[in-house]
Amino acid sequence: MKSEETSFQRVLKAKRPPKLAELTPEFVYECAKRFISQEVIGALFGVTQSAVSQRLTKEPALRDAWTAGKAAAHMNLHAAQYVSAVEKGNVVAQIWLGKNELGQRDSVKELEVSNTVQVTYEAVWGGRHSDELGSGETELIEGEVEEDV
Repeated sequence: MKSEETSFQRVLKAKRPPKLAELTPEFVYECAKRFISQEVIGALFGVTQSAVSQRLTKEPALRDAWTAGKAAAHMNLHAAQYVSAVEKGNVVAQIWLGKNELGQRDSVKELEVSNTVQVTYEAVWGGRHSDELGSGETELIEGEVEEDV
């Protein structure tokens, strides 16, 4: 059983650029879901990014498709980051999600004393969702770093 070709697939396979009037909500949604910019859509249709933007602005069905596609793209990206951070234990992804989703932050303060630099690293746990995590707990880690002069 052969599945029906989508407008997204038809545009990508076209030998000549389709008319901008042929821009469909399905195509706009699929592009937005893949983080394809309006500039690239314009190039596929042989028009400028401005022409695509005007069309999206004027037609609610296209604008809604663009918004829904962007939301789907962000949801998929968040899901992939979650899998990487939580299920696969990627520490970098865990830190990134902590900073961006939980409002956690770190700061480095340097105090120079002659040839010795004292570095204080402060990890702050809390922020946006601190009610859920405890009241903005902090931990200070101090040490000295000798510099070669």
